[in-house]
Amino acid sequence: MGARKVQKPENLLVSHTSSGQPMVKLTDFGDAVQLNSAHYIHPLLGSPEFASPELVVGEPAALTSDLWSLGVVTYVILSGASPFLDESVEETCLNICRLDFSFPHHYFQGVTQGAREFICLLLRADPARRPPAGLCLQEPWVQGQAGLADAQGQGRVEGGCLDTSRLVLFIDRRKHQTDAKPIGGVQSFLQSRLQPQA
Repeated sequence: MGARKVQKPENLLVSHTSSGQPMVKLTDFGDAVQLNSAHYIHPLLGSPEFASPELVVGEPAALTSDLWSLGVVTYVILSGASPFLDESVEETCLNICRLDFSFPHHYFQGVTQGAREFICLLLRADPARRPPAGLCLQEPWVQGQAGLADAQGQGRVEGGCLDTSRLVLFIDRRKHQTDAKPIGGVQSFLQSRLQPQA
């Protein structure tokens, strides 16, 4: 059992505790549901760029569906760009189903291989191949053992800071989008595009 909610950067808040350690908090659980069975199909809403392939094609949600969203959010935070966003909802969904993403150098300059591997670990088409949340927390990149590359490709950059200018533009673009409107017709479009050619 678990809560089902597609996360996006706007739903993450960071607060600083008295110990000096930042604490990440999730917000906006308006359309979250408790997964009590293996057959819950979450409706595809608004912008699908954070939705996992199983949600995009209308299959049942899994506990690891949210881990896909975490992979997309991690990509966005590190690069300021979306891995799957395209000109239309349909093309975005097609990119998700085809795992059509890359790590362009101009967006990922200074981001280590460990961070990229963490993203790839989560962005797996088969929800059963995504690790459970507990294992994700043990990943070296999450533990702070690898993150932003310095001049030798090791450790973190001075101050451990990312250039967030693209991220600010990304979040500004999303401010005016609604994620509550159901999306129709995507599944039939995907079926026609994903079926093997004869």
